[in-house]
Amino acid sequence: ELVANVHDTSNMISVYDASTLVRIKEMTANSVAKQDACCVSQDGRYLITGGHSEKFIRIWDLKYGALAQRLPTGFRTGWTDIRLSPDNKVISVLKDSDLLCFSIGDWRPVVKESFASYSQYAWFPDSERIAVAGKSGLKTNSIQVITVKTGRKNVLVNGEYPNATGIAVSPDGKLIAIAGKTESEPRTSSIRILRADDGTAVRTF
Repeated sequence: ELVANVHDTSNMISVYDASTLVRIKEMTANSVAKQDACCVSQDGRYLITGGHSEKFIRIWDLKYGALAQRLPTGFRTGWTDIRLSPDNKVISVLKDSDLLCFSIGDWRPVVKESFASYSQYAWFPDSERIAVAGKSGLKTNSIQVITVKTGRKNVLVNGEYPNATGIAVSPDGKLIAIAGKTESEPRTSSIRILRADDGTAVRTF
């Protein structure tokens, strides 16, 4: 297992062995834009980086310590969130209210979704769906499930979660947890557990 770190001042990228914390590789970002978001693929082959002022996703081949691919996002500015799907096949990037996903290998975009407000998202363990809290073509924020291959959206809850601050999916993919304030309780933050198939609330903390 590997851990990666992007240095703020030198723009160097360091990769460490997670068990010993020994640095095993160091690379230069070779970008005028600061790289301040990164993640490592589960097979340890790729390092994906980006940042606030970066318009590209940079894919590094950790075996050779070299830049393997540079993907344009279409964003005028950068982002702060970059992740990999659980099956290690799709890169997902969130910038404020835009969600963009690329397929690893052919590097083609598979999802491009714009929301009318800042959104939160989480991958399902099957890597086929993404749970999103945000506003997309709707008057109010909603909890949606997006199917990656088709882009199909299933709205589970509409309007109850105007200020979601976090979202997570259970390991079996049957439940979704939403953190934040709700319309019915606007003064108190809570965590609600919803059924992933129909959005029914089963528990509140």
